[in-house]
Amino acid sequence: VGFRIVRGGAALRVPLLEQVAYLSLNIISIPLRIQRAYTKEGVAVTVEAVANVKIAGDDMSLRGASERFLGMPPEQIKGGDVDARCDQFAWGVMAYELVTGARPWPEASDVLALVANILTEPAKSIRKNTKDVPAVVEETILRALAKDPAARFPSMANVVTSSDWKFAT
Repeated sequence: VGFRIVRGGAALRVPLLEQVAYLSLNIISIPLRIQRAYTKEGVAVTVEAVANVKIAGDDMSLRGASERFLGMPPEQIKGGDVDARCDQFAWGVMAYELVTGARPWPEASDVLALVANILTEPAKSIRKNTKDVPAVVEETILRALAKDPAARFPSMANVVTSSDWKFAT
């Protein structure tokens, strides 16, 4: 599980078959949209732009490129509308990592595989490997990581008020 970098050729590994995916080192265009940004004068603006990204070929740059998408919700990856529930998704990723010490999705061999996991795979069960985590914590975090924004909490305030957090006292 995880990923490894193979440059300029092939590698032999047991088992002999494994999934292979490629990360292009050409320029990648990433559309950006920032809503509810404010000028110094307090005027709300929406900024739309395209970032042209060139990934360096060193291990650290490749790992960073793969992890770039980890906190990004499916609707943002797909270029759809974003709202406050995107922040909730990012909170869910962080909370998952804090509670388990691991990422919510299987490790990926490259950025495309990581994006595919985020878009298609459910987050791994928290209590399967971290048994002392109360069920309410797992349910709250996994709901924040829902693929469909409508399945998430309406707001972060609802995360706190809709859960029975008495276990923490």
